[in-house]
Formats: sequence, C-alpha cells, structure tokens
Amino acid sequence: GRSDDYINETKRSSLNIVKKFGDPERKDGFITLGMVVGSVQSGKTANFNAVINSAIDVGYGLVIVLSGIMEDLRRQTQRRIEKDVEGKFEKGAHIGVGAVSSFGLQGLHEDIQQIVIPTSTETDFKKTIREAEFSLSNRNVLVCKKNTSVLKNLLIWLKNNTHADREKIKTPLIIIDDEADNASLNNLGEKGIEYASKINGHIRALLELFDKRTYLGYTATPFANVLQDRNESPAEMWEIKDGETLHKFPLSESLFPKDFIELLFPPPNYIGAKHFFETIGEDVKKIDPLVAPVVDDHVNHFPRRIDKVTNEPTNESGRGTRAANKYDDYPKSLPPSLEDAVKCFLLATSIRLSRRSVMYESKLYQPHNTMLIHVSRFITWQSKTKDLVQNLVDELERRLSNENPNTPGGFYDDMQRIWNKYYEHVVSDIRTYLPDEYEDEFLIPKKFDDIKGYLITAIKSIDVKAINSNPPKDKLDYPDETEKTYIAIGGNRLSRGFTLEGLTVNYFVRDTNFADTLLQMGRWFGYRPGYLDCCKLFTTTDAIQKFDQTSLIIEDLEQKFIDMNKDPSSTPEKYALRVMTHPGVLKVTRNSILKNAKEVKFSYSDHLVQTKKFHMEKNVINDAWEDFKGYIASVSSKLEKVYRNNQLEYLVYNDVSAEDLFKLFELRRSFLSEDIDDLQRYIEVCQKNGKLNDWSVAIKCSGQGSSIDLDLSGDLIKVDTTVRSGPNITVDSIFAQFRDDAIFQAGGKSANIFSGGKDFQIRLNKSQIKDAETEFKENKFEELSKKYSNETESLIRRRVENINIPEKVYRRKMSSQEGVLVIYLLDTDKAFKNTKGQDINELSPIK
Repeated sequence: GRSDDYINETKRSSLNIVKKFGDPERKDGFITLGMVVGSVQSGKTANFNAVINSAIDVGYGLVIVLSGIMEDLRRQTQRRIEKDVEGKFEKGAHIGVGAVSSFGLQGLHEDIQQIVIPTSTETDFKKTIREAEFSLSNRNVLVCKKNTSVLKNLLIWLKNNTHADREKIKTPLIIIDDEADNASLNNLGEKGIEYASKINGHIRALLELFDKRTYLGYTATPFANVLQDRNESPAEMWEIKDGETLHKFPLSESLFPKDFIELLFPPPNYIGAKHFFETIGEDVKKIDPLVAPVVDDHVNHFPRRIDKVTNEPTNESGRGTRAANKYDDYPKSLPPSLEDAVKCFLLATSIRLSRRSVMYESKLYQPHNTMLIHVSRFITWQSKTKDLVQNLVDELERRLSNENPNTPGGFYDDMQRIWNKYYEHVVSDIRTYLPDEYEDEFLIPKKFDDIKGYLITAIKSIDVKAINSNPPKDKLDYPDETEKTYIAIGGNRLSRGFTLEGLTVNYFVRDTNFADTLLQMGRWFGYRPGYLDCCKLFTTTDAIQKFDQTSLIIEDLEQKFIDMNKDPSSTPEKYALRVMTHPGVLKVTRNSILKNAKEVKFSYSDHLVQTKKFHMEKNVINDAWEDFKGYIASVSSKLEKVYRNNQLEYLVYNDVSAEDLFKLFELRRSFLSEDIDDLQRYIEVCQKNGKLNDWSVAIKCSGQGSSIDLDLSGDLIKVDTTVRSGPNITVDSIFAQFRDDAIFQAGGKSANIFSGGKDFQIRLNKSQIKDAETEFKENKFEELSKKYSNETESLIRRRVENINIPEKVYRRKMSSQEGVLVIYLLDTDKAFKNTKGQDINELSPIK
C-alpha cells in the first residue's frame, strides 16, 4: 500500500544509515552514535524497521527499540515491528512480511533463524519476562518504553548474561531510540559531567554493557539533541537497587550524535509543516485551504485561568493540576468554532464514504476516520470536553434522524452552510492548490448532494474518546478488520509519535512556548491518499505565528545538516551546529537542555531579509511615496538602466556606501519596520570589521501590476508594479488583521514573498552567473538522484531544468564586501482583490 517513491526513499535512506554503523564483524569494540531526522508523521517508523532488518542482516544480534514514554505508542510500535520485521505467526497465518517470506520452523526458510520478540502488545519488558531468562544466542528485538522500571529490568537481565569476569557482552547491539529528544537526554546542566538523569543514565549503562554497539536516535525535532551536552564517560558508577542487591554499571559517553546525522527526505505525497506554514523553500507550495479561518471564540470556553482582579477567564497559562481542578466547571459549553469543526468532521467522513467504492480495492485505502481535539493539558477539561462533544454528536444524530430533509433552517441547511464555508471551494478543485508532483487519482470532486446521503452512516459510526488517565481510560485501537471513526480529545498522550489513522479534522487551541513541543503536537502532518481535501486545521492566530517560526527554525537546521553532509569528512562532532531561536516569543526546547548551550547574537549573513507587512492607510502610503520620489530625484543622475529581453528590468544605483543606504532607511515608509533598526546595527558592525562596504540599490521595473511614472530629472520612466493579491477570506488566517487593523501581509508559496532569483544577479558578471547556475544544477541533480532513484538520468535532468533557481545561489557568489537592496513597488489596489481579480467586499470600508 505504499507508493514507489516512498519505498525507494525508505530503501535509499535506510541503507545509507546502516553504512554508517560500526561493523559488527570487527574484532575490536566500538561505539557509534548517530541520529536520524525526519518530518512529523513522514514514515520514521518504516525507516527504522528497514534499518532493523538490514542491521540484523549484517550481524547485529540484539535490537532494543525505545518507543517513547507512553504505552499507547509502545504498543503501536510493537505491532508495526511484528508486521515489518518479524512477520509474526498468529491465528494460523503469518502477518506482514511473514506473508511474503517467513523464517524458522513454521516458515518457508527453516535454515534462517527466526527473529524473537520477547515483548508483546500486552507486555513490556517486565520482571516476569526478565526471569524467563531469554537467550542472547537468539536474534532478539525488544520494544520497550523509556520508563525507569522497564529499563532497570532490562539492565539487570543483560548484566546477568555477562561472563563472570565482567567482560562486556559480545553480541552486537543496536539501540533505536524513537522520539530521541524526549526523556533520553541528560538535563542536569553542569552536574551532567559526573551524573545523569534517570532515563539517560539507564540508556548509557545499556550501551556500556556491550562491546560493539550503535545508538541511533530518531526525531522530528532535533533541537535538544543538537544542544545537549557532549560529556565523556564519568568516573562515577551508575547504581541500581534491586531489592537488597545493589548493581553498579559504568556509563558510556553522552548521547550526542557525534558520528552522523542523517536527514530523511519525504516523498512528494507527504504533506508537512511547509505546506501549512511559512517556509524558506522556493520549491514548496503552501496549500492554503488546509487551514480554516482562525479560531478566536475559544477563550471564554477554555480559559487557562481566572483573573484574580476581574474574576474573568483569561487565556494566560495556569500552572499545575490545581489550576485545572480549582476551576473544574470549565468548559461549560463548546465554542461555535468547535461545533463547526465537529460538523466538518461529519462532512469529511461522508466525503470519504462516498469515495469508498472506488478506493476499497486499492492498497492505499485507509478505512479509519479520526478527528483530534486538543484544547488543554488538563485531564479534567479533556474529559469535560468529551462529554460536551458527545452531547453535540447525539444532538446532531437526533436532528438527522427526526427532521424532514426539506425543513428550512434544519439539519441539512446547517450542513449545507458548513459545506459552503469550509469545503465547497476545496473539494471541487483541490488540484489547483496541490504541489505539481502530488499525485492522487482518488481525489474525485464532490458536491453536497453527492455526499449528504452518507451523513447518517457517518454520524452513527462516531465514537468519542478522551485519551488520558481518567476512567474509563479510553484507548484508540485501529484493528485491521474493523473500520473505526473516532473523535479523540487528547493531551500529552496524543502529542508525540502516536499515529492517528485517517486523521482529517484538527481543533488545536492549546498553548505552548516550546518549538519542539509545538511541532510534535502537529499530528495532522503525513500521508492522506484519497482524502487530503477533507483535511482542515482549526487553530489560533497565535499558534499559526508560532508554527510559522517553528517551521523556519527546523528548516534552517535541516539546511545546516545538508551543508554539513556535503563534506564527507565533516561530522556533527566537528561541525558548529546552531539552532535559530526567537527570544521573548518562542523557546526551541526546555530550559534544562539549554543550561549548557551558548547563545550567540543573530547574524543576517546568508539570509534574505524582506518586509512583508504593510500599512494600508491612505495617508501613510502617500507620505511614503512622496519621500521615495524625493529620494529618487536626489540620485537620478546615478541610476543606471538595466534591460533584459529588450525590456527595462531595473534602475540600479551602484557604489552606494552604507551611510547612503541608511538614508533610505530614514524615509517615511508604508511597510512595518521591525527589522530595520536591527539590520542597520548589523551592517554597522560588519563595516567595523571591513565587510559590506559596497552596496547596490535596485528598483524592480517589471511586474504584473499597473504602470506608474518615475521622474528622473525630467525623464519619465514607466515602471510596472508588483502584484500580491489579497488574502482569501474563506481560508486565510491573516484576513482579520487586514480587515480590522488595515495591515496587509503579502503572501506567497514560501517565505520568499517578492523576489525572483534573478533579481540577485545584479552584482555578478556572466561568468559568475554561469558558475553559480552550473553548481546549483549539479547539486540538485545529485539530490534528486537519491530522491528518485528509480528514474533515468535524462528524466532527472529534466526535473532539474524545471526548478527555479533560488536567489541564494547568486547571492552566495557575492563577496563579503558586497550587499544588495532591491525595492519592489507594490500595486496596493490589487491587495484589495482576490486571486481572480475580484474586489473583496469586506475590505471596502478601509480601501
């Protein structure tokens, strides 16, 4: 049921990872520490199962999979390994890979040793399993939680299998640490030189028991892993008490991935953070309809605490369980936005049911349907929300069963309203929003009349669950033989690693200030064959802004991994890895990990800086335009006309000093100028160090907007303005800011809002341009050859030729003395129109 692209990328990346392991047939011992970084819900489990298979093939005899801290995730991982690695024999037949080719006494290949998995979906590595005395002569795969008692049992069992003379265990070991940034790292700051936190100490003690061992961490949020300590093995022994017996273990060095960091590249049918939020990737297309209009009605329904002065609910974070219990009469009712979200889920499930007949025989068919509601970390509130959602579902089912379909203002009219607001424009034409390489033959356009007959089936199948420790301790089970439809109200148990099958609608209003926590909560990323157009994210403006920042942080770090891996001799141990942060707004990870991290001031070096937000008040625009015309008049004799294809492309002012540049910064302006002061200080520091002394200022003269005249000392130059259309009222989260505050935020498929790559050729000669483009194409060819390993060279070359060359390719050919500032003249009238050129009537009062 997986696509060819997915299979080929899993094959390429997993074999590339195994090549970096220590060789289990070496005579001397070794320790290899590595990390794999993959996007949220992109297929990391499939990748490490492929790695496990190959590791066993090359001689690793014991595999320990640490599958997060929650039992739900451990059970899900156990089941995946039983299918993808073991091919388990159950109920009279082999499952998964065993159905293809099985081993051992019950298999097709009796001469090949069957893998043994002592743990099960019901049982972690408990003391009872420990006392069963498993043999290390088997090829064992253990699936364990990162839990102190579980790891304690494992350590004692393994120690009892060492020789009397305390030699290390000779069986080659690999530890696969899923969610490696969670619980695994030492968080004791300076104390961590000699001591370790519990889970970290247990993992390092495990590694030190073995002579040949490889540790491989998997995560989508590697910030803490990159910033963790790099301490050597401490002199102090690690002590574990078992009854009256005290066991002592030496510890390995820290878990910093000193040997390698491998970055996974998801295939074209993966939908990740870059498709929802801001991105620096020029070849990533945002899919705007996936995000619903912003949620702003939730505060009085899900307050974080009660303000002591006003006695009113507020959205500031409360601390601890007592804050939740003290105000446990909240939530009292569901906000209208959550009611809309539940109705969207009902429509999404009906759309999927209407496509079931054409998808059922496909291996891509996903039978389950899930909605995720994430309102609070407080368990009491999650359970109360469950009751309210169940009441809503019951009420909708009652109305659907009892009302006449033609009743004005009735159930069907209500659902038609939701359809028109959230789905009509998407389901009828989803392909216009999709990336060029995204292929899905099952995204069949639908109308409301096509799906309304499925509403009764959809609503009767809904099972509402609160996934927390409160009785009755609901679980999400996705059996192979039964189709499930869940509305899951969750917190921490659904915020890491756990896969919600058939996830379509997400309601996310929980607050957090940690980038890694925020990204891990994004369970809506992944593969959506036949139902991508059913997906919808309901969230807040604040959350979107933080997700935008988080998306840029992870992208920036991923680029550092790519740059590091270009040099075969470069390893994480030698490479200066840095994580971008946003002081005062968003922390990259928890404070304990940051204790030993060094903070350095942000550098604009190798970054494109753009203004994106604009005041749309008429007087502000007029003032800015008058100042700009005056500036142009003052430098008109120095402006040089640059043509491309016989068309005026730029007016360029060369040999500009930094002091002259700053005069531009002093003009009245219509764009918001948060970065300008910082940028000027940065340039001043560079100048003191002999950098950025030679600038070019270019005015872009070609665009798709209306023409205006610039007066260059009597010479009227016609300039075509740049167009950025207004926000889509039905899907764009920044519409309210434009309507209410008259601030227009220019949008585009990526963070590169205005510029085209060739705008930054201005400082380069023909030879430099050619070198830059050749180098880019060769690097891109090498990258795509890995991604599309089953395609011919000529086809990959054609792919490369179709890629727009990003501005950084040219910018990086400039010397450290040179800087470029490009001015784009925005057609402000078009900002009040949609992508079809139609006026956005809701904006007319401020136009």
